[in-house]
Amino acid sequence: MEQTVTIVERKPFHEAVISMIQQASRDELETIGTLLIKTRIPKGHDEIVEAWRARCLEMGWADVSIRYVEEDVLLHKRQLETAKEEKESNPLDRFRFEDEKNA
Repeated sequence: MEQTVTIVERKPFHEAVISMIQQASRDELETIGTLLIKTRIPKGHDEIVEAWRARCLEMGWADVSIRYVEEDVLLHKRQLETAKEEKESNPLDRFRFEDEKNA
């Protein structure tokens, strides 16, 4: 018997999570919120927060944890921006990073 393999187009994290948020039930939103708090998000922070707010509003969900997720995602964005600025402002760090990468 031959197996069929389905190839699923992979999206960047922020695009995938935004799609999930837009269709999520309240229970699923709670799970996604926990995931967002525990995950390193490479980009798309503002778009994620926008989708999060819109879906929570649609669902009539006005819990304190909603704000916590928004604040945490935006804090994570600021931390990434600060780390990037610090790395760019110190040229020696760039060389150290290259050495670590090549090791």
